[in-house]
Amino acid sequence: KTGFDIKQRAGSIKVGLSEGKMHKIMMPYVCAEKASAEEEQQRLEESDKLSAEARDGYRCETSLNIFGLRVHGVLIDSGAMSNVITMGAICALSSLSEGGGFRKALRNCKFVDKQRARIVSGLGGKMMAVQGTIVLEIELRSKSVQMPFMLINEPSYSLIIGTPGLRALEFKLQSPLFGNVNFLVDP
Repeated sequence: KTGFDIKQRAGSIKVGLSEGKMHKIMMPYVCAEKASAEEEQQRLEESDKLSAEARDGYRCETSLNIFGLRVHGVLIDSGAMSNVITMGAICALSSLSEGGGFRKALRNCKFVDKQRARIVSGLGGKMMAVQGTIVLEIELRSKSVQMPFMLINEPSYSLIIGTPGLRALEFKLQSPLFGNVNFLVDP
């Protein structure tokens, strides 16, 4: 079978297609099957029915004890290659009366100089410069984990546990449909 690696990119080429151009590109493929009108109607109805399942109303979020403070709305993202916290979130947490651990972590943050700044990208290609690395202490039951986070200069309040954090917290990402392979284990 022919494969396609979705991670392969054509450099900095930006492709912008209007709906009309996409329709023109897709039509030969759609017409090639020459399905009957009834079969086509069935496929359209099934597609309409299943399209709601393409989006999940449930956000994969949790609450964590970080420096003794219960932090809600922590996004668990198995597609993120870094743990990320925004400047808005760390400043808000540091300003709380219970935020002493966050203030200390911010003082000990390893900031990067602008010439060596790393870039992280989000879905849709939004590029963000990493301002530094900050270590937060996450407490789970009787275990304490020192977890590094990339600090991003964004005003929003976001804290994302990516694959490094999921490994540190002993998460597993597996399914019997994929032979119970744990996708969070280092290759």
